[in-house]
Amino acid sequence: MEPGDLLDLATSLIPELERSGDDLGLTKAWQLIAEHHWGSGHIEAMREPLARALLHARQAGDRLEENEVLVSTLYADRLGPATPTEMLARFAAVAREGAGDRRFEGEVLGCEAVARAMLGEFGPARTLLDRYAEIIRDLGIIYVEWWLAETTWTVEMLAGDAVAAEAGIRIAEGGSKPWNEPVEGAYGSRLAHALCRQGRYEDAAEVLQAVDEDLTHQQVGTRVLWLSAAGKVDARRSDPAEGLSEAHEAAELAATTDLLNLHGDTLMDLADVLSAVGRDAEAAPVVQEALALYERKGNVVSAARAAEDLARLSGA
Repeated sequence: MEPGDLLDLATSLIPELERSGDDLGLTKAWQLIAEHHWGSGHIEAMREPLARALLHARQAGDRLEENEVLVSTLYADRLGPATPTEMLARFAAVAREGAGDRRFEGEVLGCEAVARAMLGEFGPARTLLDRYAEIIRDLGIIYVEWWLAETTWTVEMLAGDAVAAEAGIRIAEGGSKPWNEPVEGAYGSRLAHALCRQGRYEDAAEVLQAVDEDLTHQQVGTRVLWLSAAGKVDARRSDPAEGLSEAHEAAELAATTDLLNLHGDTLMDLADVLSAVGRDAEAAPVVQEALALYERKGNVVSAARAAEDLARLSGA
């Protein structure tokens, strides 16, 4: 089923669900609509369907569904335009609503860790990550380990520790995965970025080649991450022209979203590729655009790095 088909199906079911007073069905329908916006990278568009889903979950008296919707709002704040200050205020309010649910508590801790990391508070961020990991492992919820892995990767990439970021994302696979086996795109693309940050472009190439999926059917974020990693690898290994094309395609795709950090990171990757192929003069305005996105998000750490790169390029 194509993503648009899922949206059409959920939308078509809502009138009948309303007529029958099926609050649980309406909760699921509105969650599917929010999920469609998530997949296309339109995070602010998730807010109305999530608010409707939350209302119906409460009317149904289903605490589990209510907390599932609240978790989605956490990630909408984390990934979309909300600043860390706004995120922390919302997380504190939402944490009170989900009191008593340890899985929910863990998700709040993980999202707060990312907010703290964007502000450069890496000690508190890692403490929050440790508490998040303890809860998830105590509960034994295997599927949630992906979010623990992705959150750890995000915090450590912000901290500039690519080795720790690699170890973090490998949580999703239970350790090192042989690169001659297929890997899932969201995992492989993040692992490749951590390897690129370490200068391990050959290893990153093997990981990207092992991604055994049609990326056109993946979420926009995964496609952007794969293309931007491939651009950095190809620019240095085999085909600078192809690398530049992939980096530009990634940036153009990221620009269709309101994933501000991802868009900024993708522009920084494009600037990196431009510099790698000897086009520093073209890299400076790209970094300037990334800096504006980081400042809009309130990502203090990435904004500072972009400003440093801009100063270096401007003085080159």
